[in-house]
Amino acid sequence: MKKIFLILFFILINSILITGCTNQNSNNNNQPINTYPAANVDIQLKTDQEIYHSREKISLTVEILSDQNLNDVIITAQGITNSVNRSYFNQSKIINLQKNSRQQIKFSQILPNCNSCSGLRPGNYNINVSINKQGQNLGQNNILIKTQQ
Repeated sequence: MKKIFLILFFILINSILITGCTNQNSNNNNQPINTYPAANVDIQLKTDQEIYHSREKISLTVEILSDQNLNDVIITAQGITNSVNRSYFNQSKIINLQKNSRQQIKFSQILPNCNSCSGLRPGNYNINVSINKQGQNLGQNNILIKTQQ
């Protein structure tokens, strides 16, 4: 009986310690509370053209406006995913955001041949851009592009 009591006591103490170390935010989605204030980040996207053809270069401009200074922020641009789930646009950069200063970040990628070999058929494709700091998504936006042969 004493062993059972000790085991239950040990389990109870461990569960209190574990849940006490992972503070949850007010929306109860099991996300840890940030150690820095939440940032308000606005993301605008534009490409150099609306329709792209095989082997053309896509130039993507990301314009970011933040309400605070944030260092070592990761910006990721990913998309143009083919039929076997390969993303032909997949790039990341580490940047520093300056408070109330509109910044432009540029990405570029050359498209493969649009055919059955690459799995990239002519059509509409998304490029999603996300901004993260210490695992927290600060914002995201996407842009639709069209590919033709």
